[in-house]
Amino acid sequence: AVTQEIIRRQAETGNGVIVGRGAGYVLLDHPEVHRVFLRAPFEFRVKAIMESRQLDEAAARKYLKGRDANSAAYIKQVYGHDWQHPSHYDLVIDTSRVPHRQAVEVILASLPK
Repeated sequence: AVTQEIIRRQAETGNGVIVGRGAGYVLLDHPEVHRVFLRAPFEFRVKAIMESRQLDEAAARKYLKGRDANSAAYIKQVYGHDWQHPSHYDLVIDTSRVPHRQAVEVILASLPK
């Protein structure tokens, strides 16, 4: 309940980015929310985590599996949804195909004017 209240208060302040914690579900009825999901295939994410966290492949795989499982369980338990289902988002970008800078440009271009 505390997390949801913080998310709602932040959304009421105007412009901002709320990453994760089911914010898209908390703000389902908020007219100005733009839900974006950044995804990539597991193998691509393993390589990215190996580089960013300086982990070996086994540790990166374990880390990602745990993080994905925790995210899935949290969203399912608290909101009753599948966190990766594309219909829950206004925009889905595969970051294995779209570089980060370009993804930012796509997100900004997709925002309501």
